Amino acid sequence: MADFLDDEMYYDKISQTHFHFVIENINDEKFLKDIEKFIDRVKYHLDFIEKQQPYIDKQKEFAKEQRKKAQIKKMQNSKPTPKQIKYYKGLVRAHKLEEKSLEGLSRWDLRNIIMEIIEGKNEDNKSV
Repeated sequence: MADFLDDEMYYDKISQTHFHFVIENINDEKFLKDIEKFIDRVKYHLDFIEKQQPYIDKQKEFAKEQRKKAQIKKMQNSKPTPKQIKYYKGLVRAHKLEEKSLEGLSRWDLRNIIMEIIEGKNEDNKSV
């Protein structure tokens, strides 16, 4: 409380007051008691938020996992996109691999095949 008032007095001296109403009512005892209660309540609220942070982080992590699962489920139930097919064919040509049949594959399956090709090529480069 004293720090806040000292800061406001300092800012008033340099004509950069943040809260003009504090300077106008600095000598009023009722105002000072009210502002002290307000500051205490804000501190309590900030402490409460800080204590809740681990639970909020867990909720965010859970929501992130759920979004990922929903995305995977959606990809498993849809056909590969033309861009995905074109990218796959380009990778097969570039790596001189045998092209697999894409009949009955989902976007998720094709994504995994593409990742295997990319990761396999990266491992080959590391071993050289």
